[in-house]
Amino acid sequence: MLEHRGSGVAPWNVEGHPIAVDGGRVLVDGAPLVFFHFHGLKRIAPRLYESGLAGYRVPMNRTLRDAVYEPYLRELHEIEDRLDRDVPHHGARWGSVRSPRQPYLALAKGLLRRTLVVAERRSAR
Repeated sequence: MLEHRGSGVAPWNVEGHPIAVDGGRVLVDGAPLVFFHFHGLKRIAPRLYESGLAGYRVPMNRTLRDAVYEPYLRELHEIEDRLDRDVPHHGARWGSVRSPRQPYLALAKGLLRRTLVVAERRSAR
């Protein structure tokens, strides 16, 4: 059983653990965030995601979005971009939608619940 406050943070328990940023580090209850369980995160469009927080009745706040979800999604997209460049026709995609109506339903629900996250591309280096 892990007892470190910064490990095992997830949609089902994040509301009880304040998240802050200090000196570029993400803190949970004042301790460094070790890992976050992105349970329920779903891609509903190429760079738009449903966070999965709504299933636990947890609102998305600015710190959680900016310091936890967006960096994670940027990293995933960088990996996909490298795969696209280095391994043509790899076909690897995660969290894609399965029916034509699903993205619209997820978008409407996410807008109403305020639980959407947009993954932005980093500027070219």
